Parts: sequence; structure tokens; C-alpha cells
Amino acid sequence: MRSWRNASALVLLPLLLAGCDEGGATLVEDTPAPPATVRVVEVAPAAAIDRRSFVGRVEALRTVDLAFQVEGELVALPPIEGETVEQDALLAALDPEDFELALERAEAELQLASADYQRSRDLFARGAVPEARRDQDRAAFRLAEVARDRAARDLRLTRITAPFEALIARRLVDEHAYVTPDRPVLRVHDVTEMRVVISVPEDLVALVRSSGGFSAEARLTAAPEVAFPLSLREFAAEADGVAQSYDVSFAIDAPLDPRVLPGMTATVLVSVNGGSAKGAAESAMEVPLAAIDTNGADGFQIWVIDRSSLEVQPRRVTLGLPSDTTATVLSGLEPGEAIVAAGVAKLSPGQRVTASSF
Repeated sequence: MRSWRNASALVLLPLLLAGCDEGGATLVEDTPAPPATVRVVEVAPAAAIDRRSFVGRVEALRTVDLAFQVEGELVALPPIEGETVEQDALLAALDPEDFELALERAEAELQLASADYQRSRDLFARGAVPEARRDQDRAAFRLAEVARDRAARDLRLTRITAPFEALIARRLVDEHAYVTPDRPVLRVHDVTEMRVVISVPEDLVALVRSSGGFSAEARLTAAPEVAFPLSLREFAAEADGVAQSYDVSFAIDAPLDPRVLPGMTATVLVSVNGGSAKGAAESAMEVPLAAIDTNGADGFQIWVIDRSSLEVQPRRVTLGLPSDTTATVLSGLEPGEAIVAAGVAKLSPGQRVTASSF
């Protein structure tokens, strides 16, 4: 009897296990994720601010330390500090005597090598010298040409001329000093274009780079009556290691003013342009900077909350000028709408949220 019961149990055990599995499959249901708790604000019209100001600095297009590529005694350093010189103007010169003598010697050796090569070539044509002799004289002739060219180049390198229209920033040596190739003699600024650079915080750089319809101007203490128009030139793609800010560079769209010098402090005013952009700014909404989601596929977006269902959906927006803590939305939002004010990176379309405040 016990053996029969054991056999029955063995037969029924797989059926019972299968029944449990099937029952488990029908009883387990997907549990929805708990609502995310987010801070919510109501959209309000932006203040009537269509201009932002930044502190910047004036820079030359480039600054270069000029040095000789040969060594010698400095005998001429004509420009003075603060002077602007034309391109190709003489800036510095070494004593050329030794280099002139070296060139004369190289030219004489070249003439001798040329004559030797001509003779050996004629003798080889008559079978009077072997081919190796002709090849040797030809190589000597080519080496003499190289030596002559090097001597001529070294003589040219005893003079430094302005590589561009240059502002003389500093004379780094005095006349009659003995200079070597690793010792700069002049520092010059390229003033073919003057620039103004501002630093933008990392939480604003993406907004500023993508904004359009703006104009910029700079005002300097040295010329307070002049508003210099600016044109955007470039953005730094790497943040400053200390301030965690990004440099934005503008070019001064005006003839060179002698009062504008590299290193000066400038106030940069960025304004909404006239016309439709101006009208859009006047009817814009203001939202917290943290509400801007920069990961949208089509640009910037804001997560809007349905008050009845408490579900969120992303909405594409057009941004205007930012400030330190808020961003201006030119289009895409209506006054009174509820939006997520922080934590937008972890949201998904249709997700339910718990509003901490309205």
C-alpha cells in the first residue's frame, strides 16, 4: 500500500507543479512604477527684459612672440612699444656680416663644384674617367647647391618682418644683445581683427549657443561714448578648469580704434533684435533654468503636466535670452500651465507624477 501511495505521489507531483506555475503566471501582474515626486511651477509671463549684460575682455586676433631662427648680435630694433606697424615692416635685425661671408664662401664652393662636375661629365663622355667619378662630382655639386641655399636662407633670417598688421606689445630684449633662436625679442598683437571674449557659465552655454535673433555690442571705459557692434565668432568647447565656464568670442565690427587695446575690460550687451523677435520677447514666458530639458531630439523641451491625470508630456519650446536662474521661452507655453521645475532628466512621456507644489 505504501509503495502505491509513493508511486501516485510521483505521478501527481509534476501535475501539481505545473498547476502552480500556470496559476502563478495568471496571478502575477505588472505593477506600475510609483509616481515620481517633482517640483511643479506655473508658467508666468517673463519680465520685460530683452537685454543681458556680461563682463568681457578685449583680445587681439592672436598674440605672437617673435624670435630669430639664427643667433647673432641684435643691431636693429626699430619699433617702439604701442606702435602699430604694417605687414612686412622691419621689426628686428641681426648683424649680417658673418652670414654674408658664409654666403660668399658657399657661392664660391658651388662654382668650383660646378666646374668639376662639368669636366668629369665631359671626360666620362669620352671614356676618360669612370662613371663613379662622374657620379661623385655630381653629388658634390648638389651638396654645394644645398650649402649655398642654406647660407642664403640664414642671411634672410637675420631680419624679422611683421607677419601681419601688428601692434607692438613689448620689446623683450635691447639692441646689441646677443640672441639665440630660443629667445623671443618682440611680442606683437595681430590687430587685423579685435575681439571681445565673455565667459558663460556651464548651465547657460547650451542656451546661449542655440539662441538666435540677437545682436551684441560692447562698451569700453576708454571710449564710453562708442557702442562697438559685435559679431559672434566662436565658442570654446572646453570649460575652464577652475570657474567651469566657457569662453564666447565676438569680433568688433568697426574700424580699428587706437583707444581699444588688448586686455581692456568691456561690458557686452546682448539684445533681442527688432521685429518679430522683439514682439516674441515681449510676450515670452519665464521658467526656471532647471526646467529646460536639453536632451530633446528636436531641440529644447519642457515637461508639461496634465492637471487632471498628473501625467507629463514633453513639449518643444523656443528659447530666448537666459539669466543666471531663469530662461525665457519665446514660444511653446501658455500662461498658467503647470511644468516640471526640476529633475526633468529622468522623466518619460505619459509618466504619472506627484506634484510637491503648484
